[in-house]
Amino acid sequence: MDKSEHFPGFDKLGRGAGNVLTGWLEIPLAVRRRYVSRDPVTTCVTGTAVGLAKGVTRTLVGAYEVVTFWLPYPEDFGPILPPLEYFSQTSPGQR
Repeated sequence: MDKSEHFPGFDKLGRGAGNVLTGWLEIPLAVRRRYVSRDPVTTCVTGTAVGLAKGVTRTLVGAYEVVTFWLPYPEDFGPILPPLEYFSQTSPGQR
């Protein structure tokens, strides 16, 4: 392998590690998404439940990607989940 070539498995490894470390951020993100259209009690209950399910999923997918980073699955080392958009959201005061 030439030094200029890039092994895409390392992207998969980094993506997986990021998902393992940040999967829990799905919980506050789900609560925030639901806050706009529901009352506070419903928001906390449903947002936490949905966020917990998504967070566990993201963490498990991340663990899978870390363990299998050297395998070209899914096709061509592609992502299984879309990237977590927690840090790209604007805060309510910045709109």
